[in-house]
Amino acid sequence: MSDRFNEDELQEEIDFFISTMMERVLNDYALMRNPIDGSLEAALNAYTKEKLLKLAAENGIAVQKSWKKAKLIGALSDGIMDSLDGRFLILQKRALTLLQYMADGKFDLAGHDFERIEFLMTVFEVAVRMGIVYVSEEADGVAMAMPDPIKEKLDDTLANFDDLVDTYELELGLWDDINEILAAGVNLYGVLTVEKIYDLWKIRHSLFDVEDFEEIPEYYDKLEEYLPLLIIRNGYYFVNGSVIANPAFDNDEDVLEFYKERSERMGSYYYEPSKEEILYYAETEFNRNTTAYKRLKLEAAKMSDDFETLIQVVETHMLLGNEVTDLMMQMLEMGVMHFESENQLVHFMELYYAVQHTTRLWENAGITPEEMGEKWHGRFNLAQDYFDNDEDDDEFDDFDFENIISLDDFR
Repeated sequence: MSDRFNEDELQEEIDFFISTMMERVLNDYALMRNPIDGSLEAALNAYTKEKLLKLAAENGIAVQKSWKKAKLIGALSDGIMDSLDGRFLILQKRALTLLQYMADGKFDLAGHDFERIEFLMTVFEVAVRMGIVYVSEEADGVAMAMPDPIKEKLDDTLANFDDLVDTYELELGLWDDINEILAAGVNLYGVLTVEKIYDLWKIRHSLFDVEDFEEIPEYYDKLEEYLPLLIIRNGYYFVNGSVIANPAFDNDEDVLEFYKERSERMGSYYYEPSKEEILYYAETEFNRNTTAYKRLKLEAAKMSDDFETLIQVVETHMLLGNEVTDLMMQMLEMGVMHFESENQLVHFMELYYAVQHTTRLWENAGITPEEMGEKWHGRFNLAQDYFDNDEDDDEFDDFDFENIISLDDFR
């Protein structure tokens, strides 16, 4: 292994990832105080009302802001416990085993043992967002706990896991289908609404393929029930129960800002992919089949000692719509690109813009710059192309999601 990727540097990267993730989780879901007992209600009661509403929105549990805290807690407790089988199966057996290790105190949270690192990097944040694990910040570190009813259910689930899989055989296939649509939407658009997931679903799974039309309402009920849990499991943002976003964004605020700016420019328009494109973007967030992309990758291999990292950085900056100067600064800071001459820099930029020209950019709602220029010239210059001029211009200033269809509207 090269000096660049020795064990110490790898551990530094892991520690940085864990500390960043832990800070994010504490900011979103830290308890105000320790629960008074081991019940789920006591754990939920240790949240602020604001965080209870966030937990409900992320998990697709229908509540109202006007409810008193006790009513919110009751709805959340019922919603979490009633769906624990599905939550556990969506997490899968290895994640459940690590959760059991944590709940039983089988690994040292202050150490660097493999199970602890795997738990923190792959399970912890998801379990907190699902309402399975509860976390608080203490003087000597971070404390995490699992309510007793959830722990009892977890032990029973692991003891009878195969039986549970058999019971949910039909749901397992549906979850794979939902994950395919989710991944395609997040990779293609970066940020999208729940409504758009249903649009993609109709493209991928035509209703004419359904043998019994009476099963369609039940089918969509299951889609609604499990969609939020799969969003969480995939590590996607789910803001206000309405907006889904790629984890490449830094926080909820960045997601909303991006969505607002794109909506002001593009209105409600999204590129409509074919069934084949949905299958492709379910596997990757970047079209790597173009001649321009292959040429960029080939030349990057000549210009960089770490061209795989360089290509990853280029793709992320391009999809996020960042300024090219931001890309240059990050390449310089990471040491992944060294231009030997001005001509080499110019050549790289030519390759970069050639790729960008044919890429389905998030800022264009999946439309390539080439398509914008050739097919939709002048259509997306003004927001009023898509918004009635009689509407209040201040509607987007507060961004209260009145123009977004949430999960509640599908109930």
